[in-house]
Amino acid sequence: MLDFTLEALEARLRPHFRGEASADMHRLYQIVIESTPAFFLTIERGTLTLGLGEAPDLGCPRVRFYYPSLELAFAILEGKANPMEAFMAGNVRSDGHLIMALQLGLLFPPKPRN
Repeated sequence: MLDFTLEALEARLRPHFRGEASADMHRLYQIVIESTPAFFLTIERGTLTLGLGEAPDLGCPRVRFYYPSLELAFAILEGKANPMEAFMAGNVRSDGHLIMALQLGLLFPPKPRN
């Protein structure tokens, strides 16, 4: 099983976050994974904050993503898997504002394929 501490989440996800793409954003992304505790990403004007569990009400727009595994969630957020392909294959679903859901791909963009 993957390490699921706040420190491990920070170490894995922070290097892939594009803060410049979120300079004007105030968003909350809740990540829900089967058989794993939830975690959340708060985006506040170029800054990423992570938390474990259900996100508190921060008075900002929220999108909830559902993944079948922590491995797939990390692959998408680290840019190793294409989020649109995963969505079209039925491996990822979300609720909330569609445009905000798509903006997550700008914050954690897929790596170019060779």
